[in-house]
Amino acid sequence: MAAPAVAQLCRVCHEHAAEYTCPRCNARYCSLDCYKRHSDRCTEGFCRDAAVSELRSIRAGEDEQRRMAEILQRLYQQEIEGGSGSDSEEEGEAEAGEGGLSVETLHRLLAKMEASGGQLDIGAEDLTPAELAAFHRALAAGDLSGAVQPWQPWWLSEEAGRLELSAAGTSLVAAVGQTGEPQLGQQQASGGSTTATASSGTQSAGQQAAAAGGQGSGLPPPPSRSLPPLAALTKAAPSPLLRWQLLDLLFAYCFTLRLYNGDYQWEAADAADVLFALSAVLSTTPAPAAGGAAAQQSSSNGEDAAAGAPAVLLGCVQRACQPPVGSREGRSFAVGVLSDVAALLQLGRPVVLSALMDTCRLVEAAKQQLEGSSSSGGQEAGTAGSSSGEGGSRSKQLRELRRRLVAAERKLLFFLSWANEQPGELYELLALAAAGEHQKHAAALGSQVAPAAGAVEGLAAQLGAVSLGQARQQAAQAGPAGAGTARATSVLIEEL
Repeated sequence: MAAPAVAQLCRVCHEHAAEYTCPRCNARYCSLDCYKRHSDRCTEGFCRDAAVSELRSIRAGEDEQRRMAEILQRLYQQEIEGGSGSDSEEEGEAEAGEGGLSVETLHRLLAKMEASGGQLDIGAEDLTPAELAAFHRALAAGDLSGAVQPWQPWWLSEEAGRLELSAAGTSLVAAVGQTGEPQLGQQQASGGSTTATASSGTQSAGQQAAAAGGQGSGLPPPPSRSLPPLAALTKAAPSPLLRWQLLDLLFAYCFTLRLYNGDYQWEAADAADVLFALSAVLSTTPAPAAGGAAAQQSSSNGEDAAAGAPAVLLGCVQRACQPPVGSREGRSFAVGVLSDVAALLQLGRPVVLSALMDTCRLVEAAKQQLEGSSSSGGQEAGTAGSSSGEGGSRSKQLRELRRRLVAAERKLLFFLSWANEQPGELYELLALAAAGEHQKHAAALGSQVAPAAGAVEGLAAQLGAVSLGQARQQAAQAGPAGAGTARATSVLIEEL
């Protein structure tokens, strides 16, 4: 007859029967309280493993954060193998866990993520000095380039080619409950000048695009309200030079979005500075040429009008290759943006209006960011500058910046109304001119730089409105590249 089983007592309280076994040390215990008291090493290890496992499971779907963790882990392994660093760095490395971050950092990140409802935004204050130094070294070495997903310009997407707008410039599908969209309006002033204003909410560009009523694929939403007719904004005839100023605006827009990888919301003020530095139209104080005097001056100076596209786009490339925007080393990037301008214009009025409206949102976001920083830092600046005058100087600078933003907003709204009334042939010819300039500048660099959909041959084949052979024949007879481009552009204007 078998002997009855003897129940083992709990090794912690020695009072109750032990029903559980610690998976780490095999100690027998009866309850959760006894488990917490039986060994600090086991309980801390269990909590750490659970926290790390939970953190990894939550972040598993975030590709960018996963790649960042892999990079930090490689850096951590390199630091261990190299054996270099100060005592503080060695201590930080010794505390690091399997993910390249110390256990304390992982706990802080987990608590921060739980407090924010599962969203995790890692900042410099969340990392130790050693971890932050490793991040900066990786950033300087270019190791983090793989963690940034390349942005695909929306004007190169298939959805952009299918975009259609109403005659008033609005979406064909009305959005229900849409908020935060810039609202267009105008106020007639003496002399027919434009005092249009725009206001937008605090939604990000992605949120606005998602609420765009049928766009829904990363395309910036078109104007939510009907654009006012150009005759309601000015009594004078619009200047023919506006077509060249449109090239200036579109180049500045495409370059800025390329530079900020399509996301300017977090640095809208800096993005607006880049926009102003690139665009001669937005950086000037006067309103865009729209009066009869400007039109008469343009018609009397046919040579300047004929060389409009080459001169304007050359100026755009030059401004992009000098401070404060860039340097001579970035010329290939600037030349590549010319192909973006050609591709955008090739898609016609709906895409041009969407680009101009998105530029309005950029300016509005910069204005809101500027007002937020001035309201939060105004009292501080006034206190610090009460004796030296720094507070007054800062206030004056902020007023000047806001004045520039408001003026730029009015110009953009004027261009929206003007562009909405232009025929499709104008955009086709401007696209061909921009593609020709891209090809010419790329050839000067010795290679085809970042060609976009719609090179000169492709545009001519699709549009069927311009004799490319005639333009090339006249360009060959002209001799120098500059004269050839001017002659070809003259042909485009005559056909328009």
